[in-house]
Amino acid sequence: MILVKKIKNSPVAPGKPMATTPGFAYAGKHSYFHTRRSQKMQNAILKIDGMTSEGCADLVATVLGGISGVGDVRVSLLNCLATVQYDERHTTPQLLAGSLARAGYPAQQAGTSGGCCGGCCG
Repeated sequence: MILVKKIKNSPVAPGKPMATTPGFAYAGKHSYFHTRRSQKMQNAILKIDGMTSEGCADLVATVLGGISGVGDVRVSLLNCLATVQYDERHTTPQLLAGSLARAGYPAQQAGTSGGCCGGCCG
């Protein structure tokens, strides 16, 4: 499991990965993500209410990343969106949104795309 979050005053250009300490890396301005590799993944896009700071985006990424079946989470503070790659055998977009609501961040599904990357099959 890799937790990636923005690191202030990083010497690396935005969007370029950089290992800093075990489990942490720079993801770029207003981007936070959590990654766990798996197979048979689907993608969901969640519109999240109440994110006002980097700490909020970090908490949203942590909450979503801690759900069984979630493989990759990318949170955009600027757009108030989370793109979640999940295993449909273990979770659903509704359960993801429910977990965020319990954490104080109401969310609704803004879109989905099929397959592992949302490209060829969905």
